[in-house]
Order: sequence, then C-alpha cells, then structure tokens
Amino acid sequence: MSCKLVTRGLLLSAALLPMSMASATDLNVPLPYTTIQAAINAAASGDTVQIQPGTYNENITIGGKNITIKAFNTSFPPVIDGQQKGPVVTFSGAESNKCSLRNLTLQNGKGANGGGIKGNGTLATLKNVTIGANDATGSGGGIHGFSGLIQNCTITLNEAVNGGGIAECDGVIENSIITINKASATGGGFYNCEAVVQFCEITKNEAATRGGGVHQDKGIHIGNLISGNTVTATGPTNSPAAFGGGLNDMQGTVSLCLIAENGSAGDGGGVANSTGVFHNNIIQENGARRGAGMSNCTGKVENNTIYGNVASHNGGGCHNMGNEVTNTLIFGNSAAANQQWEGANVPHYSFVQNWIGSEPDIITGDPMVVDAARGRFQLLPQSPCIDAGKFVPHVTVDNEGDARPHDGTPEPRGDGSNFDIGADEYVPDNLDLASTFLDVTTKYKGKPGKMKGQIKGKFLVVANGTDSAEVPFGVQLFLSDDNMLDPTDQPVGKFVTVKKLKSGKSKKVKVSVKLPLNTTATGKFVLGWADTSNTIAEGDEYNNLAVAGPLP
Repeated sequence: MSCKLVTRGLLLSAALLPMSMASATDLNVPLPYTTIQAAINAAASGDTVQIQPGTYNENITIGGKNITIKAFNTSFPPVIDGQQKGPVVTFSGAESNKCSLRNLTLQNGKGANGGGIKGNGTLATLKNVTIGANDATGSGGGIHGFSGLIQNCTITLNEAVNGGGIAECDGVIENSIITINKASATGGGFYNCEAVVQFCEITKNEAATRGGGVHQDKGIHIGNLISGNTVTATGPTNSPAAFGGGLNDMQGTVSLCLIAENGSAGDGGGVANSTGVFHNNIIQENGARRGAGMSNCTGKVENNTIYGNVASHNGGGCHNMGNEVTNTLIFGNSAAANQQWEGANVPHYSFVQNWIGSEPDIITGDPMVVDAARGRFQLLPQSPCIDAGKFVPHVTVDNEGDARPHDGTPEPRGDGSNFDIGADEYVPDNLDLASTFLDVTTKYKGKPGKMKGQIKGKFLVVANGTDSAEVPFGVQLFLSDDNMLDPTDQPVGKFVTVKKLKSGKSKKVKVSVKLPLNTTATGKFVLGWADTSNTIAEGDEYNNLAVAGPLP
C-alpha cells in the first residue's frame, strides 16, 4: 500500500515540474535526423543538435531558438556548405546568449548582407567556428549584424563590397583570427562595427579605398595584432584614393595594439582619418605615400611608439595630425620629406627625432630603447623619455601592464607627473645580467709560415636582482678593432647557450678561439655579449657587454 502511494506522489511531482526544469534533448545528425535543419525544427530551447563529421549542403535558419548546435567530435568539425544559395546560417535576432554554434565550419554562403552568417542583431554565441569563403553583395562577407560573443573563431577568405570579414557587428569579439578577407570598397576585415575587439589577429585583409584592416569603427580595440592589411586604390599624391592600410576612421578607443607592416597606396599606412583615442600602441614599419605611421588623425594620441614607418613622399612617422598628440615616441621613420613629423600642429611632451622647433616640451636625440630593430621598445635606464611626459588620467598602465606613472629618475622632467614618453613605462626589472672577463690570454706556436694562434680565457655572467633567468640565452664572442660592438664585428668561437641562471648565481663560459693561420690578435679587443638575442627583460642592457684588450 505505501509503495503505491510513493509512486503516485513521484508521478504527481514530475507533472508539476516547470518546463524550464525538463531535461534537455540531444538531436543527432545525420541519424535519426537526416538534415541539420530537420533537427533544429524538432528542437526546443535548451536542446543540443549534434552533428557528425562530414559536409552538409544546407542553408539553416535558427528561428529564435536558444539551442546549441555543435560538432559531435570536436576533432572533426562538420562543414555546412551554403552552395551560394543564401547565408549559411540565418538568425532571427530573438536568440539570447544561450544559443550557440560550436566547432563548425561555415562556407560558400552568399547574401545581400551576411554571406556566412546573417545575424539580425542576435545575441547568440560563436565558439571555435570557422567562417570562410563566403560572399555578400552588400556588407559582411563573413558575418553581418551579430551582437553576441564571437570567441576563438577564424573568419577568412570572405568577400563583400564593405566589410569583407565582419560588418555592422557589436558585442564582443575575442581571441579570433580575421584574415585574408577582401572588400571591393571599404573595410577589408571590419566595417562599421561597435564591438569590443580584444586579443585578435587582424591580418592580410584588403580593401580598395578605406581601411584595409578596419574601417569606420566606433568600438574598442584592445591588445590586437593589426598587420599586413592594405588599401590599394591609387590617385594623385595630393588627392589620394586610399586611406588607412591598417585602420581608417576609428571613432572609439585603440589600446595596447601592435599596428605593423600595413600598407596604403595613399595616406596612412598604419592609421588614417581617425577621431578616436589611441594609447599604448606600437605603430611600426607601415608604408604609405604620406603619413606612413599615422595620417589626418585628430583624436587623442597618447603614449604611443611610432617607429620604422616609411613614406614615399611626406611624413614618415606622422602627417597632418591634430593638436592632441601627447607622450608619444616618434623616431626611426623615413620619408622623402619630413621623416618624423609633417603638419602645422605640434606634439606635446613627446620625443621627436631630429626635431628642429623650439618647443620646450619636445625632446630629441637618442631615445635609448632596448633594441628597436627587434621590436623591443622598452626604455633603458639612461633614456631621456623617462618621466618626461604629461599626466594623462585615463592611461593608468603601459603596454606591458606596468602601472603608470612610475618615478624612474630623480631629475625633474615633463610636467612633474612622472609619466614616461612612449608605449613603455620604465619600471626596473628585478633581473639584470652583467658580464665580465675573468682572464684572457693569447698563445702562439709554430714556425714562420705555419704559425698558429689561440685566445683562451674565462667569461663570467651574473644574474643580479631577485628574479632568475628562466629561459635560455646565448653568449657570443667577437674580435674587434675597438672596444665597441658594431655590425662590422664578426663573431668568433662557439655560440654558447646558458639554459637558465638563478638569481644571484653566475656562470663561467670558457673562451677558446683559434685564429686563422699566421695571424695574431695583437692590438685587438675581445668582446663578450651575454643574451645576444635580447630574450631576457633586464633593467640595464648595456652591462651585458664585457671587453678585454687591447691584447698584447
């Protein structure tokens, strides 16, 4: 009797459970559902459509359902091929972030706006999805109108008139690759978006006229690599048809980005025509006819490093900028005229190489960075850029995450706020390699015509500070005519790798160099360089070079 009562009570309780607590269902494709769309049609919110490996020629519609559509086996993502009959995936726009697509490839779709995905403002989620080789006759070859999260995705080889990769999207786009997309007009990678785009690679995209990488963006870009993008349209030098190889018409905030090796057939190899805020970026080795680094930017440009950009005509570093360039390091750029800076306005509290004006807050000379040729723009302890900047309230860290400001020198500089110039704030590292020779001797033997010579000795490397060198670094010897290491000095002896060096410890490296037959090292200097590739971040890079000589 009691058993029957318990059973009846359980059945009654189950009937009273709210619908939201009902168990979700897995719907498998191609068995029992022969198509993805059939499984979607049968699904209810909370269900999962699981797709076996293979290629499915479909154009699917989500229809506002908060379901998950994913690969059955993440190692073998299924391919959904739109056959150029419409967008591969169409959202209604009513989906929440509980709707997601995961571990899929969407290809060969076509639409007026949105060839791969037509979002209609959906809040759905994309994770580990590849959107490739889709077309739009309007905007968004890969994705259009998406307002949810795009994470760990690849958007590639898509084409459109505007926004070859992504158009008119907001939400969050992170840890994704947007590459080799093409726009016949503007925005090779991005067009008219208002998203938070962070830690993404925006590379090798192309547009005809504006924004090879990004055009007309009102969002926030943080920590992105923006490289190898181009705008190709030609026109007269004074009336160009192409603007912004990397970025054009940025109206939001661009921070902690590397903007490098982009190209414009007109103005602004790196950045052009922007009113937004740029801070803590490195703008490096871009090319254009005018303003290879930045051109016609009137917004706040603060604590950036602009280096190695090349203009075939004017303004290698900057061209025709606004009046709000502050704390910016501009050097090593080249052009036919005005290599570093061109325009009526002047920067403030900045370093400009070879500056000839009389502005007291602009410094020139040698900025003293670790190794600009290798992209290491950290300031050395002797740099005149330390504490020489102006207070900028919203720039509280540098491009490595170090806090700004940091009082790096007792000298009064800048406006007294201790802000440094450039993307790096000088904060002494807790590790410093120092090198010295313990002894160096020469030895010769043999008869005239057959004389052999050898240099022998010991080279010492010490790890000062509280941190250890946890990664391998190299030691190389050079034979020089003077006590300075320069590119003409040839390495001698074996390259030695030091695997690691604990704090406070030292490493002896044996010196043994055989000289060419019948030659001597008399009058020469032996130079020893620790950490030849600058792999270790240090407080002082100059004491890595030890000198012995001149030899007897």
